[in-house]
Amino acid sequence: MLEFRATRRPVDVEELTPLQREQLVVVGRHFDGVDRSADSRLRDEPIPEPEDEDDIDWDDGNLAAHGLVVHEAWENGVHVYDVWCHHGNDNGCVFTAGTTDVIAGRFQDTWMVGDDTSPLDDALQAAEAAAR
Repeated sequence: MLEFRATRRPVDVEELTPLQREQLVVVGRHFDGVDRSADSRLRDEPIPEPEDEDDIDWDDGNLAAHGLVVHEAWENGVHVYDVWCHHGNDNGCVFTAGTTDVIAGRFQDTWMVGDDTSPLDDALQAAEAAAR
C-alpha cells in the first residue's frame, strides 16, 4: 500500500534540492511548454504579451501561486514516486523517485498513465485524496 510522506508546498527555490529544481522545470514545461528556470516557476513575473489571435495569455508561469504541492509516495519503506500537482490539482507530473523520468502526467483533472501502472494508479488516487 502506498503512503504519502514529506508533502510540501514550496514557495522558494531554496526549499528544493537540486533534483527537485530539475523536476520543477520539467513540471512547468509539461504545463505550458515553456522552458523556465525553477526560480521563475516560484515567483511572479510580468505577464507576457498575448501570443495568440484571441489575446489570451493569463499565466506568468508561477506554479507556486497556483497551489503547487509535492508528495513523496512510499511503498514498503521504499520511496517510489515523486508526485507534483498544481492549479488546484488539475495538472501535474509523476516521476520515478529520484529521477526526472515522467511516468504520468495530469491534464485538466485527468491522469495520463502508461501501460503497467496499477501501483501508480493507487498513488495518484492517494494524491488526489491528500490534496483535498
